[in-house]
Amino acid sequence: MLSSLASGFDSYFDDVLNILYGSKSTELELAKSHFIKSARYNVPNGKKLRGRLCVATFRRFVRKEPSNDILKSVNLVGWSIELMQAGFLVHDDLIDGSTMRRGQTAWGLLQKIEGHGLIGINDGLHLYISVQQLIVAALNRSPLRNKCFQILELFGDCANATCFGQALDMLGNVQVGLCSGNDGNADKDRSPQYFPKLTSNRLGGMTVDRFATIAKWKTSHYSFVLPVIAGMLLADVKSEVLLSNAKSVLFKIGEYFQAQDDYLDVYGDEQVTGKVGTDIAEGKCSWLIATALEKASDEQRAILNRNYGIRDTSCVSAVIKVFDELDLPSIYSNYESRAYADILGLIDEVSSEGELVDLSDPNATKLPKDFLVEVAHLFYRRKK
Repeated sequence: MLSSLASGFDSYFDDVLNILYGSKSTELELAKSHFIKSARYNVPNGKKLRGRLCVATFRRFVRKEPSNDILKSVNLVGWSIELMQAGFLVHDDLIDGSTMRRGQTAWGLLQKIEGHGLIGINDGLHLYISVQQLIVAALNRSPLRNKCFQILELFGDCANATCFGQALDMLGNVQVGLCSGNDGNADKDRSPQYFPKLTSNRLGGMTVDRFATIAKWKTSHYSFVLPVIAGMLLADVKSEVLLSNAKSVLFKIGEYFQAQDDYLDVYGDEQVTGKVGTDIAEGKCSWLIATALEKASDEQRAILNRNYGIRDTSCVSAVIKVFDELDLPSIYSNYESRAYADILGLIDEVSSEGELVDLSDPNATKLPKDFLVEVAHLFYRRKK
């Protein structure tokens, strides 16, 4: 579904740059050149699944073959999602101290290396602010102009939800800092001079329910609800039942997607994922730690409590050793099969087979099953 849209979607990126920077004053040339460099580095080099999913959704729900002008507008809205995603990732890497993103040096770190300090904060903010400019330019003078406010509202709602999710993610961390130095041994007695005192139940909040809440707010809204609902609105879907039912499926896909991300952070191939895992050192409430704490013996739980959330290679290794002892890769594989089956079951409840006459009917109640199944299958047992 998305692969067939790849070349067409990619061809609009130059239009994005022209809209955002084509008419800027010569006084801004230095900043303009920097922002173009940032956009080229951060925006088009990922999988672009969110942007293309918006276009694919529109094509599946629209009643008649759209004109080239309408298709351009829809593709530019898709690129607006990619701009927002890029801005979030720039800031996420700065917050997490990540060194790699998509197989290349994280933008914030690259700017520090090049002597620009924390300009990456401004660059991430600029990418997000550019979203509104691009949406207005894409829709305000097009046949879809009456959808402009709805789309802006949707983007704002999903961005706000993602910020709440990011806050839940960060505030739920149990990362502790080393005071000064490291004795290099994760499981022997540590000098109080170097290691802070750790409470016996500091991982008590790391639950599967909490993981699911973070996934809903941090991931599902902007990665799945935003592109699909945007595509539906642009295709003139009016049924609140269809929109609500689509969201219910997309939230479950988002939770499944986040569990995959958490697994790949520890067990993924860095050459494939394009990033170095940091969840253990950062003390994230990930699917892996939440599941491990449900399965662990008292001795294993004590090891996790002593080592999780500490930026020390021996501590990270001690945590992974417990994960391996619990055979989390096998448990995750079973989880993935169950989660996928549950998603397909939910799709059965809210969809029907075959072509629907008019998906723009305000009284429509059933979504197209083939489309939702294809969306779910895009992520089944993914490796990056």
